[in-house]
Amino acid sequence: MGKRDKKIMDIDPSNIFHVENNELVSLEIRSIAVAKHLFLDQPHLRNKLITAIDFHKKASVAVDINGKALINADAVKDGFLVLHIEGRERVTLPLSSLIRADNNGRVFPLGLFDVDWSKSYAFFGSVGDLVINEVLLFSIFYEEE
Repeated sequence: MGKRDKKIMDIDPSNIFHVENNELVSLEIRSIAVAKHLFLDQPHLRNKLITAIDFHKKASVAVDINGKALINADAVKDGFLVLHIEGRERVTLPLSSLIRADNNGRVFPLGLFDVDWSKSYAFFGSVGDLVINEVLLFSIFYEEE
């Protein structure tokens, strides 16, 4: 066995980075006259254990996967993510707490089943900094049930 082969054989599998399933989810600001912006239904995330959420800010990602501009930084300061679980609003998180780049590279850990995305939403304490057609972009990490 050569030197290169030995190095490959000595890798400890427990140290290999584990990549979880994740989905990019965009939430478009359709009106600047309202503070509450509902997600569209996310059928591909039904019956999944949501393990973490990462919110992408404009400074790190300019556009979403559809080419729409991300929400501006001033609006993020006044924003909250509200998750609807088991028939009611159970989790409210400041958007700023979900930004991996601002949290030492860590995603916000969760352990939630059955988020009803069609009733979940982003809420803004002030709508003055919102821009119509900009989007909020989330990475939703999950495990299969």
